[in-house]
Amino acid sequence: MSIRSMIKIKAASPTETLQIENGLSLIQRVKLLLTVYRADLSFKPIDEWQFKRSLLSYLKYSLPNTVPEEDLEIHKFKDLKKRKRNDSIASGVLYIRDLAFIDNKTKKVDNLNSEDKFLEWRDSFVNKLDGIELSLEGVKFKLNVSLPSSDDFHGLKKSWEESYAFSNKGYGSRGKQQPDTIILRGVPSRWFAEPRVSSKPSMLVTHTIFSVFGNIRNLNVASDDDLGENVKEGSDDIVSGLQCKVVVQFEKHEDFSNALKVLCGRSMLKEGSHLRADYEATWDRNDFFRNTVQRAARNQIPERSHMQSTATRQYENETPRFLPHIARSSSNGAYSKRFKSTNAILRVKATDSLELSRQLEKCHNQLNFVSTKEEMELVGARRPHVRYCRTPSHGYKGMCFRHVNCGLVCRNEGFAGGSCQGLRRRCFCVKPC
Repeated sequence: MSIRSMIKIKAASPTETLQIENGLSLIQRVKLLLTVYRADLSFKPIDEWQFKRSLLSYLKYSLPNTVPEEDLEIHKFKDLKKRKRNDSIASGVLYIRDLAFIDNKTKKVDNLNSEDKFLEWRDSFVNKLDGIELSLEGVKFKLNVSLPSSDDFHGLKKSWEESYAFSNKGYGSRGKQQPDTIILRGVPSRWFAEPRVSSKPSMLVTHTIFSVFGNIRNLNVASDDDLGENVKEGSDDIVSGLQCKVVVQFEKHEDFSNALKVLCGRSMLKEGSHLRADYEATWDRNDFFRNTVQRAARNQIPERSHMQSTATRQYENETPRFLPHIARSSSNGAYSKRFKSTNAILRVKATDSLELSRQLEKCHNQLNFVSTKEEMELVGARRPHVRYCRTPSHGYKGMCFRHVNCGLVCRNEGFAGGSCQGLRRRCFCVKPC
């Protein structure tokens, strides 16, 4: 990532389109959540198409630009007969993507004043649209409008400041703690996949895209099967597995704040595609990476204890017992045939018992070695007497200054890790020989 591109991201206007890696761009838009209520005593069901046409006619006189029909979605609830009179009967989403009229008013103003002008227009438009009544064939409906929390950067900043101020996470051993992790949901998986390789999201491609915003400490990307907040009541056109969830942890809080500010209130567009991804960006409230490590360690400890207890129980059950002593001679000192055959049987049993004891001791030693190996891997120690071979990374681009980024790219290539080496600052990957 160049210093020029970072400065451009920091100084970006809310109405400016930003180009990032892998043919992706962030375009400006305003997203509003709509909720429809009844404004009279009528029980007549709402007509979605008529309500949509009436609202578009109202917006034609409220905005300098016309809103396309595909940018307005209205869905009525299915169980209207079971709802009370004061309950909502429909919900929807309004997108305003053409914001060029704001730039025309602030051409000679710097970015700070341009941002203030944009926020002032957005708040005034929400207040103007909230609470209006629309009449459809004599039936009145009331419209409530609100801004999504994921699009309000100042609201998100206030929420994490209050969360860290009134909890035990405010100050730690390193001083004041601040959030550094962003969660992005609602982006197509194929945009973050390696072309002509797989349709699943790739760690290497995702790292290349988000490294534009700053140095990355941890990264996780996977298919978002938990639709949760994305599923709206009455919507049947959502297919799971096509979207992915990206969790990015930055090394600096400043990079995290700038990245979240740029991602809020924008949509993602792929070069050569007409699809717009209206994602949701927020900060991590649940310590995703810390909980993942603790959960993995918690799952490994019971498995190791279960293996030890099972092997110990099996060893105790198969331990050879002491054989009873049988006299070999009769009263007159002569050996009988019966005692000769018994002596041969005892020698065979003793040999089998000795062999069984050796096998059990060998199995017990192997079990202790496996247990010690798992404990070493659990605390991050390396196995002794293991040689490592190194090779230059094929996926790392440019000069290498961060061992963390080099190791992340090498792990995506199938190696155990990697580090920056040499005067040319190249990324070398390592793996056991």
